[in-house]
Amino acid sequence: MSQKVRKYRNAAGPKKSSGRHCYKCRAAQVIGKPENYRYTECGLSNVVLMDLLVYRCPHCGATVPEIPNLAGLHEFILFDLITKDSLLAGEEIRFVRKMAGLSQVELAKVLDVAPESLCRWEKDAKRIDKEADRVLRLFSISRLMQELLSETAQSPKPSLVSFVMDAAKRYSEFDIFMMLQAIEDVAKGPKEIRIDAAMYGVVSPVSNVDRSELEPVH
Repeated sequence: MSQKVRKYRNAAGPKKSSGRHCYKCRAAQVIGKPENYRYTECGLSNVVLMDLLVYRCPHCGATVPEIPNLAGLHEFILFDLITKDSLLAGEEIRFVRKMAGLSQVELAKVLDVAPESLCRWEKDAKRIDKEADRVLRLFSISRLMQELLSETAQSPKPSLVSFVMDAAKRYSEFDIFMMLQAIEDVAKGPKEIRIDAAMYGVVSPVSNVDRSELEPVH
């Protein structure tokens, strides 16, 4: 059964929720409780969100993980992948590329490789070479910071400014040269990433606002 990633407006804590109906069957109220959730919807097989509030429908079995801040979560996942000490796996290359907002053809030009080579890397038909791996990580860092600064300029909201400053601080606190030197020229498969749900706004604040329907993440 396919799973949907959805969010709530100012979601409440883990409990049986009155008035919250299943997005799929609409026939039952969903029940929420914290659990360790494997977040495969992001395209990665080994990302586990610890103690995440997950709602399940007792009627049809539909599962709805509560992830109100997808942007913050994905930025944290990207940072974790960038600091990986072995070559990026195919699904990780694809995630980094999509986070940069590039097509396979566009990224192939950046890495100065044939699009067919990039396609094979993403499908794990061939491992990425160390030089291309390094360039990809450096490019993703640069692209992310550009986007964050651009968003700050367009929307001077205190919360967004704080998010950008926090991201800039995290990137400035690790040694890029040492990170690149630590990359082993070996493929170890996808990295196991475990993230505390309380980090980077993955858990939403408690509120008494009435929410009878689930709001999908677009």
